[in-house]
Amino acid sequence: MRTAYLTILLGLSAALLAGCGAGGSTFNNSGGAPGGTGRGSLRLTIRWPEPSRLIPAAANSITVTLTADKQQVAQQTVARPAAGQSTSNVSFNALPPTIITVSAAAYPSSDGTGTAQATGSEDVTVTANVQTPITLLLLSTITRVTVTPNPATVNAGASTTLTAAAADASGNMVLVAPGTWKWTTTAGTVTGSGTDNTAVVSGLSSGSATVTVTDTDSDKSGSTTVTVGSGGTTGGGTGGSGGLQAGSPWPMFHGGVRHTGRGIGSGATGQQKWTFKTGNVVTSSPAIGADGTVYIGSEDSNFYALDGATGQQKWAFNSGGFSSPAIGADGTVYVGSDGYHVYALDGATGQQKWAFKTGYIVYASPAIGADGTVYVGSWDHNVYALNGATGQQKWVFETGDRVWSSPAIGADGTVYVGSDDYNVYALDGATGQQKWAFKTGYAVHSSPAIGADGTVYVGGEDDNVYALDGATGQQKWVFKTGGYINSSPALGTDGMVYIGSSDDNVYALDGATGRQKWVFKTGYAVHSSPAIGADGTVYVGNAAGLEGGYVYALDGATGQQKWVFKTGNNVDSSPAIGADGTVYVGSWDDNVYAIH
Repeated sequence: MRTAYLTILLGLSAALLAGCGAGGSTFNNSGGAPGGTGRGSLRLTIRWPEPSRLIPAAANSITVTLTADKQQVAQQTVARPAAGQSTSNVSFNALPPTIITVSAAAYPSSDGTGTAQATGSEDVTVTANVQTPITLLLLSTITRVTVTPNPATVNAGASTTLTAAAADASGNMVLVAPGTWKWTTTAGTVTGSGTDNTAVVSGLSSGSATVTVTDTDSDKSGSTTVTVGSGGTTGGGTGGSGGLQAGSPWPMFHGGVRHTGRGIGSGATGQQKWTFKTGNVVTSSPAIGADGTVYIGSEDSNFYALDGATGQQKWAFNSGGFSSPAIGADGTVYVGSDGYHVYALDGATGQQKWAFKTGYIVYASPAIGADGTVYVGSWDHNVYALNGATGQQKWVFETGDRVWSSPAIGADGTVYVGSDDYNVYALDGATGQQKWAFKTGYAVHSSPAIGADGTVYVGGEDDNVYALDGATGQQKWVFKTGGYINSSPALGTDGMVYIGSSDDNVYALDGATGRQKWVFKTGYAVHSSPAIGADGTVYVGNAAGLEGGYVYALDGATGQQKWVFKTGNNVDSSPAIGADGTVYVGSWDDNVYAIH
């Protein structure tokens, strides 16, 4: 733990405090007048450094509490000031001349709610006309770090994603500032790189390795054992292409198999980089290859590969309207079509590798398991598991109605998907056996997102956002919006849940409680699913019709608009974020846009 100590002199009473982390928050007394005869007055100045450490990077408020004889004397919560301001002031008046315990806690929310990131306390004797020096140290509340999945398996030449989470002594998730996670591995059987609390690990050769992640502010670590197979059988099936493409910044709908909607790039300013004209509306959401190629479908019956830097067409595959694609470890692109097929295409040339015929339209986006199995739903009421290399059916699960929802895959291989039969299903990824079903009040077009603790978040056309226990399907909480929900949730690294609704709003909800943090009104229905940049910016489109659909960039912490980009029609397509921060999205005006 990096710590800083400051000694502060207080006039008429004593106190407060130094922060955790080099450059942490400091509280300085600037003096003060007594609040009455024989009583003291305390004035504190909070000096906020740049947001680059646990305190206050993960903190947007500090609550200061004064107690005497185990009774609370006073309490105030101080929110981080607006950008460009570095100090806040808080005063306590009419303090009794006695021993007072000064306590402080840093919180991620501006109103002092959430799980405390750091705490500290110190006793001080309040004596009139005496200056008393005191130092108060804030220490991180993190007691352990976990890594999931644990253990993990991956084929040589394939990749898997590891996720770290920090918790306090009570098991509550603790927010960790971006940039403080450090990932290491013990053996040459795997390679990878971490971005904040997630790391993509690729298998190099058969064997096993221990992958460790450390929160450098608290010095707490967690680890998992990664076993690398030679290919073929992993997690109950033949390997095929073996997971998602390594090095891709956005290999499938909503960024990955957990559908968190988080990207590794950031910094877009709302300027058009290029536009590519198709022959019809574009509701498909892009996937981005490791080389920057943008893959996206159009209702002009073509599926396109575009140069991410220039927008130039590389190739087009013609066979009906298309869902959003997913990119396998070997570069194979998997995509559904309204021509009743799932296709596997060579990502470099667009040549068809195989086609699997379903009983009806496939608008759901495929998800690729760690062993290369392709999971996808269809309007024929079925969810299919296909061999990624051959297109052969492994299993099929029948729901009671159309499947628009795109499957998400949990750390243990469980497949989560919604159906128009009002249910959210959890299926065994290896066998297709139902683990549980959760009944909502109407159709479920939204695609589930899976939190670091396994919680499943999903929206419904009954206007609700649900949080479900991933293991049991039990409801944790429900949040009511003002309209039906087709948007899929995005999950911030701090546990925030972002989702759009047809009531024209984008919502930010506390992932643990469902409590609304903020709401942003766009003026038109939001069917697009939010994407989150590495800096926490939330990108999302709305459906404004011929008045022009808009793409918004919102501050993830406050909901304040950073910029807005206008297209010529609805934006139901969900943004994808490139490694350089470029935002790619389609529109009903027939165009694909690159915004930087």
